[in-house]
Amino acid sequence: MAGLPRHLVIIVSLLVIALPATTVFPGTFPKAVPEEHYSPKGKPDPFRSFIEKDALFRRARERVQVLPVSPLLQREVDEFRLKGIAFDGRRYTALIEDERGRFYPIREGAGIGTRNGRVTRIFPDHVIVEERIKTPSGQEKVEFITIRLPREGQEGKQ
Repeated sequence: MAGLPRHLVIIVSLLVIALPATTVFPGTFPKAVPEEHYSPKGKPDPFRSFIEKDALFRRARERVQVLPVSPLLQREVDEFRLKGIAFDGRRYTALIEDERGRFYPIREGAGIGTRNGRVTRIFPDHVIVEERIKTPSGQEKVEFITIRLPREGQEGKQ
């Protein structure tokens, strides 16, 4: 830049440093950038577990049965004996005993039995349990089981 005044050289140098690389001067055009599109064809879904793709794993997972947490769900309904029913002025609470001699308080809506039973009603002398059972044809069958309080002098299951 010989022949130019020193102050112009400094100003031009500062402008070159200060202007971003994408600055478009009048009469010039930026280079066209080709657009890129993402195509998910043939690529794995990043939000799906890679383990799920294994058919053997899926079949094995279907066969595994998770043990229920509550002891009430680990035995059949007919294995329980009704020992007493209490009323607190608002609702009934029943006391049942399993074959090992353990007692459990239950209220309406409590889960009981190995076939997804629910306590539907508690009366002063008996408890009604509703079980929804799937038949081999895929239909749902509703079965009601009544657990009665033993009468005085009677012992055993009702």
